[in-house]
Formats: sequence, C-alpha cells, structure tokens
Amino acid sequence: MFTVSAFSGKFSLSIALILLVFGLTAAQAQQLPPLYSPQQFSTSVGGGTLSWQAEGYPYVCPTVNGFSNPNNEGLMFSNLTFTYNGSTNPVLNTQLGSPYWCPYSSPSSYDFSVLPNGACTVTFSPELNGNAYVSVDSCSPGTPGYINPKYIVIGVVYSPPGSSSSVSYTNNSVVGSTATTSSSFNSSTTTSVSLLNSAGIPGFLSGKATATYSASYAQQSGSSNTVALSQTVSNQTGLTGYIDPTNGLNHNYDYIQVWLNPIAQYTVSVSGNSFNATFNGYGYDLTDTHVYNDMDVIGIPVGCLNGYFATNNPAWLPTCEDIASVYARTWAMNNTDGSGPGLTSTDLESILEADPFSTNYTPTLASGSYTTTDGRFTECYSTGCTQVIEFEPNWNYTYIQGYSTTTTNTQNYQHTETFAASQQYNSSVFLSNFSLTLQIQNQMTWQYSTSNAVNNSQGKTSTLTIKGPNPGYAGPLQFVQFQDNYFGTLMLFP
Repeated sequence: MFTVSAFSGKFSLSIALILLVFGLTAAQAQQLPPLYSPQQFSTSVGGGTLSWQAEGYPYVCPTVNGFSNPNNEGLMFSNLTFTYNGSTNPVLNTQLGSPYWCPYSSPSSYDFSVLPNGACTVTFSPELNGNAYVSVDSCSPGTPGYINPKYIVIGVVYSPPGSSSSVSYTNNSVVGSTATTSSSFNSSTTTSVSLLNSAGIPGFLSGKATATYSASYAQQSGSSNTVALSQTVSNQTGLTGYIDPTNGLNHNYDYIQVWLNPIAQYTVSVSGNSFNATFNGYGYDLTDTHVYNDMDVIGIPVGCLNGYFATNNPAWLPTCEDIASVYARTWAMNNTDGSGPGLTSTDLESILEADPFSTNYTPTLASGSYTTTDGRFTECYSTGCTQVIEFEPNWNYTYIQGYSTTTTNTQNYQHTETFAASQQYNSSVFLSNFSLTLQIQNQMTWQYSTSNAVNNSQGKTSTLTIKGPNPGYAGPLQFVQFQDNYFGTLMLFP
C-alpha cells in the first residue's frame, strides 16, 4: 500500500513491501514478477502535475560504505511525465537506477527540469524502504510569445501514373508532417514541447488567439521535442496524374504542400546563463485568411520550382506565376532581419528538397527490411496495402490502400528560414529573451522526421484510382507502392 503526504513544499511516498526472496542475482531478478504491481503517483509542481510509476523487485543490492539493504529489494521509478494546461510530456524517459535503484547507491537523487510557464528544477530523491522526496528547487518565470515563420512544409503528394489516374486522401488523419526546432537553439538552451492548444490549431488576429480553429489540420506532441501536424478527417486532398510516354509517371507533377501563414508559440525563460525554450504549438495568422478563416496551405508543383515547365511544358507557366503571387506573402510583416516576407529563391530551393525525386533519387531497401536505407519510404507489405500496382492499356482499377507502420526514426530533411514577430503581442522582453536562446540570430531551422503520428494506419485508408494508358504505351507496366514516412502519402516507383 502506498501513501502520499505533503509538507514544506515536499512530499514523501511510503511503500510497504512484501519481502519474498533472498540472494538473487540481477539476471534472476529480471525474470521474476515484481513484489507488487506498478503504482502511479502524482504531485503538484509549478502549476502542473508531475506523475510517475513505482514498483519493487527482488534484487540483491550492493553494499556501499558498509551499508546494505537487508530486504533484498530494488526499486524502479519510471514513466515520469509532466502535465500542464492539458498537455502531458515525458520529463525522464529512462528508469531511475540500473537495473534498479538501491538504497545508499549513487546517485542518491535525480535532478531534472519541468517547463510549465518557465523552468522549474526538480529533485527526485528515492529513500530506503521505498520512500522518495520530490522538491522544487527553483522556478524561473517564463515569458510567452510567438513568432511568424514564413512557411512550413506540410506534405508531398506524389503524382500517380497516367493523366486519368488519381490519388485521394479522404477521411484520413495520417497525412501530415512531424518537425522539431530544437536545433535552432544554442547549447545553453533546454528545449521541450508543451502544447497549449492540443485540441486544435487556433487562428490569431491582432496579436491574440481567437476562438477559431482550423478545420483542415490538427496538432499533437510527437515526442519530447516534436509536434506532429495531421490532416483532419473532414479535409480532403488529392492529385490527378500526368502521363509520361516513357516512364508512366513524371515527378515534376508532384505537389509540395506549403503552409504560408504559420505561427509558432513559445515560452522562454532566462536564469543566469541558462535558457529554456518551450514550444507551445502552432497557430495561424488570420491577417492572411480572414475571408475563409483557416490555414493557408498551397500546393506548389515541382516543375514550377526546378524550371522543368519553362523548358518542357510552357503552358504551365501562367499557373506557376499565379502560385508565385500567393507565396509572395504580400499581406505579411517584414522579418526580424529586415528582409521582406515573400519566399526567396533560397526558400524555394529548400522547399524543393522536400521531394527526393527533385534529384536523381532511387529508393533502396535496407537489407532484410521493407524500409529504405535513408528511412524515407516503406514499401507496402501489410494486407491492407497493395504492393504491386498494374498499369496496362485499358486497365482500370481502384485500390483502397491502408498504411504500413514503421518505427524507423530518421531526420534527413530540414530548412532554415528567417521569421517575423508581431509587436502587438510579442513583448520586447520575449523577443529579447528569445534571441538569447537562438544559435543564429533571426533564423529558425525546422527538422522533419518520421513519426508514428502520421504512419500509424489506425484504420485510415487512401484511394488510388488507376486508369491505364492508350495502346502503344511502352513504359513500365507495374509499379511498386511505397509510403512516405515523413508525410504519410503514397508513392509509386519506378
């Protein structure tokens, strides 16, 4: 039985253990069930809630400075999380002790930080017989604010073979992206994620969050330092293919989805030479979309970015110019470095790199795996996903495709950009402190990674409609289907 009592800013938890065996080795102890079932505990810390799991195992603890544990028990404290404003994030992912914590062992306590509206240093001190003390050593008040990045890549939609073929992502919440900005900050800055609006992505107007939320995308914590954006079930995206007489499909007709009015919320705190930056999630600027009150996500064809259309299909040039007028972002503020708000040629080159087929790319599977060596794509292998797609003259077929979950964790796409900051909301204190946290002034780097948030099927499907070419076509007759592990979309190769 466990009891928790609070006093003088600290609390203790008392654990009564049933002692079972003596003289067990560590290997033997690993095979035995715990002395008691895992129990959950929590306490208030810095306006939030610190929670953890505790359990005891039969284990021979070493003698330290003449002191030993006569009960032959080891303790495991694990699954420490911190909940603030409805969002729960891990604060220590490994167990305290290896393999178990023993009395008199070193370290005798563990220090870590939690970030509600600033940075609180917490000391967790296990004690003999399972007692533990948690104390809040210090808290630095944080300053909330937000910045206005120029863009964030939401996804890449790959063109299917044939001008009458199409791919559709309907009722599908696994299409999106997962990114982190942790590499933007200097070595003195501790970074974390604590979403303020985990239920949705709010619109901002005149420096304040409104009651308007995006109907197209949602957000959730992907890990301790990432946030995943995913398409909502009410949103529908899709793409019609383009027939290539030699290759069947042409990746110059892929579309890269770019979000043009993002807001990134942060809370920063400064204590001496130590800084903390907590990413509080996304919002979007209604100054851009006050007519339809949602995120401004535009699809940019690869052929517009790499000059392919200018040389090979000039009929597309008016479309490219029309799209360019949108990503000029004439409604937005200038950036903090004094540059204009529109996407530059450098930005467009970085956006182009989101589609690996913008260069001479070939997906190569790792040995014994369905996933490519770079972690970017996973070949369809589950019963809900057709591995080989037929593409023959007069062949018409509709595939309802599921997703193949991958646990590969990679980061090989990123972009760096400058940003703006609204004086209507961002106080001079926030901007000053935020600048202190950055590795390079006026620059943010967004790193994209694989994430189960956009890879786990959860019963979601996509529709792939294939209509074969006319007789005389001499290209590939079969395509292998892959899933993009960064953006959750389907890709056919070759």
